[in-house]
Amino acid sequence: MPLLRGEDITGRYVMEWGGQYILYEPEKLVNPLFPEALGSPKIVVRKISGSRGLFAAYDDKGLYPFSTVILALPYHLVAEVKRVRVPEGAVEKSRRFDPRYVLAIINSRAARFYYDMMIADGLSVVPSHVNRLPIPDAPADVQARLSAHAADLLRMGRELGEEQRLGSFRRIVSERPRTGEDDLGHYLDNRAEAVIEVHDRLDQVTRASRITVLPIVREGDLELRVSYRPRSTDEEKHGTVVCHLDPLKAVFLASVMRDRERPDLGSGRLMAKLRAIEIPRFDADWTRHMEIVGDIVGTLQKHEAAIKELTRAIEVSEANIDREAYALFGLDEADVTRLLAFQPRADEPAVDEGGSPEVADD
Repeated sequence: MPLLRGEDITGRYVMEWGGQYILYEPEKLVNPLFPEALGSPKIVVRKISGSRGLFAAYDDKGLYPFSTVILALPYHLVAEVKRVRVPEGAVEKSRRFDPRYVLAIINSRAARFYYDMMIADGLSVVPSHVNRLPIPDAPADVQARLSAHAADLLRMGRELGEEQRLGSFRRIVSERPRTGEDDLGHYLDNRAEAVIEVHDRLDQVTRASRITVLPIVREGDLELRVSYRPRSTDEEKHGTVVCHLDPLKAVFLASVMRDRERPDLGSGRLMAKLRAIEIPRFDADWTRHMEIVGDIVGTLQKHEAAIKELTRAIEVSEANIDREAYALFGLDEADVTRLLAFQPRADEPAVDEGGSPEVADD
């Protein structure tokens, strides 16, 4: 059976299964989860979230939750489970709530504000916290609207994750065969195609250590923001190299440098270290190589555009939920202004050693 860990719940409405399984044999497990909680779609809350606070996703695949996951289950699904204490009237009341509506409320700004102000301990989210979270008993039409928004967010979260996977520069490049490695100097030294501006006297730095470079594409140019330490001091210094290149090359080179496994270029003559940065070569013929580079950049930008579009759509859906949630919680304009200005205290995430999953009943 697929195993869901807290770390697999990566954000509001988003799960990224980590690929682990558990052999579900209840008679061999200590305090196993009851089967009723496995067969139905369920809200899953990340237990260990530190300063990120409260957020939840939705499991409709029947994953087995690890101890770092809290289940939010309606009472009518667990009414026959002996281990669950069901308050009088809770079964019928729980039937009035659409699970995805409850998910939308949990992930709303209003609920997170209430949680941060009234419940949170700054360490982790636990079942008793989730049980104390108020869920407005909204009319059916309001629940339907928020449930539809939540369903959209679940779908868009999956699509966004897939676009991010497909748009990974490393993945795109790995699909093209290489003929070897070039270096950045090959691109910078072609005076017919590149004009280089070296600022802050970087070209005079002959003995540097801990050299790092942050590439940025600005107005079509490749800007290299360099940090280093002169051999004679531990003081970190900074400088900039601006490369006026074809925009396609600028995007490609910046993507290569961002994808480096080791951002530290080591020690030595600073500009020589920059020029020695390895750049993949896809064909011995330069023209054909640049055609492949163009294809790579085109694919990268296509996925980046899709990611931006999905991100905007997610923001719109979340804003729609927030507006309805403010009204359900009885917040006026002044309350919302204070809520939006609130910044929760940042704490280090708690550490959980494992154990049995925990359940919060709706």
